[in-house]
Amino acid sequence: MSMSLPTETQILVVGAGPNGMACAITLKALGLQVTIVDALSRDRYESRSSLVYPRTLEELDTVGLAQPLLDNGISSKGVTFHGDTDTLIAVDVSKLYKLTRFPTTLLISQSDVESIFEDRLKREGVNVIWKVVCMASNLNNRILFCPLLRPARGGPEPGAPPTSYWRTAMVVPIGTTTPQHPSLEYIQAEVAKRNPWKQRLHVVKTTQAATYRVRSAVASTFFEKLGTGNILLVGDAAHVHRSLKNYIVL
Repeated sequence: MSMSLPTETQILVVGAGPNGMACAITLKALGLQVTIVDALSRDRYESRSSLVYPRTLEELDTVGLAQPLLDNGISSKGVTFHGDTDTLIAVDVSKLYKLTRFPTTLLISQSDVESIFEDRLKREGVNVIWKVVCMASNLNNRILFCPLLRPARGGPEPGAPPTSYWRTAMVVPIGTTTPQHPSLEYIQAEVAKRNPWKQRLHVVKTTQAATYRVRSAVASTFFEKLGTGNILLVGDAAHVHRSLKNYIVL
């Protein structure tokens, strides 16, 4: 059953991704009246974000959100980026132990992050109103705008964890038909075609996989006054992607 929109609100958050919900939780903790809406339904499925870094954990800890993520994710000492057969860069955040309470790179699916944040909002008396498109011509209250971030499903498997996890992005040409939820067989075939090593790579299991399109774009402005209200743009819309391609992300 869909919820109705309130007749007025102090702050409207548009977009119930991690950024939007984290903003709503923070603003609610400051004693402000918050309404949060999203144009999509709750059961959307895409894999985009999967890593949380120390600085983000520090900010989330100010509103009590860091520990729930740590309890549900996989902590590692860092992350290594590879290009073809070469190691591009290795980042060891465990060396920051004197500078932060969270010297870790946290692997956690975006759907898990959003579920944790949404549960917190519900406990604060705030419910996300799904399938609502926001269009404003005159704002008489303060408005906070956060773009959509779409979640992925998955997470750590039970049992002993492996020594490392791999997150692979495979670019396919525009116009290529790709499944929204790639199967293990499809992924294995793509890996076999692209494998830069002599040894055969065998994909045994994936924790999350999805296909989505990215584009090279960035907002021309991140803050604007509209009527007597303010619009602040944060989140995925601030990102500049490197190419206009389809990605399969594992």
